Amino acid sequence: MEGGGLPQLRMQLSLTREVWRPPIAPGYELRLLAEEGMEDWIAVLNSTGDLGCWTVERAHRAIGPGGRSMVPAEAIQMAYHAGRPVATACLTVHPDCGDAELGWVAVHPGHRRRGLGRLVCAAVLQDMRLRGYRRAFLLTDDHRSSAILLYWLMGFRPELTHPSHRQRWEGLAQRLGLAPDGA
Repeated sequence: MEGGGLPQLRMQLSLTREVWRPPIAPGYELRLLAEEGMEDWIAVLNSTGDLGCWTVERAHRAIGPGGRSMVPAEAIQMAYHAGRPVATACLTVHPDCGDAELGWVAVHPGHRRRGLGRLVCAAVLQDMRLRGYRRAFLLTDDHRSSAILLYWLMGFRPELTHPSHRQRWEGLAQRLGLAPDGA
C-alpha cells in the first residue's frame, strides 16, 4: 500500500506479440538465477532501498509454494557485471487467477542507465510468452518515476482497479509526459 492506505498502481501488457529485448551493455551478462545464487538475488533486491528488507527466509517464502503467489525459481532473471549481481526481475505466478506478474524489478544504483532494467524485464516477458501467458501485469508505486517510465516505454498501460487510480495516473502522465492513451 502506498502512503495513506492507497493500493499500488497496476499496469498491464499484452503478450500476443514478440517482446523486444535490447542488446546487453558491454561487460554485463544476463542469466537465470542459479539455485545456489539466492544471496545474489537478495543483494540486488536490497540494493535499491525501495523493495523492503530481503532475507533468505523472505526469499524462500517468495519462491516456495503455498500462499497466493509464487516466484518459480527458474524464472528469476539476473544481470551480472564482473561476477557481481546488479539487476533482476522475475515472473510471479498467481494460481488463484492464472495471471503472470512481472515482479521484483531492481537495478543496483551504481549500474542504472545502462538498459539493465529493460533487459531483465524483457527476458522475463519473453519467458512468460513461452509459458503461454497472453497478458502480463505489474504493480508499482507512484514515486517510482523511472520504473513507471520504463514500463510505459515497454508498452505497459494503466489498469484502473481502484477509485484513486484515475487521478493518480493523470498526475503521473502530466509529471512524466506520458501520452494520454493509458490514463
